Amino acid sequence: MIGDDEEGEEGEDAPEKLPTCGDYVMHFITVIWKVIFALIPPTDYFKGYPTFVISIIAIGLVTALIGDIASHVGCTIGLKDSITAIAIVALGTSVPGTVSAYH
Repeated sequence: MIGDDEEGEEGEDAPEKLPTCGDYVMHFITVIWKVIFALIPPTDYFKGYPTFVISIIAIGLVTALIGDIASHVGCTIGLKDSITAIAIVALGTSVPGTVSAYH
């Protein structure tokens, strides 16, 4: 039956999975982003307009930050801004697809 397969489901009898060292490292790397984006209001307020506007502003700020960091990295290693931008766009579009293919 469909409901009989309990593999991958966490029930009451499932042992508690402890976080690994990698889990702790990723948490500390991403905790500031989690806190910042937790400040975005829920969509229940004013038909979701504040959520949309604040999300667009946050995405713009993150994009500006990544662009600035990429420019500094490119300047440090001696690449033109256009080459650095192409490399960042290539990494940003191919790495997530590659990672998700393995999970």
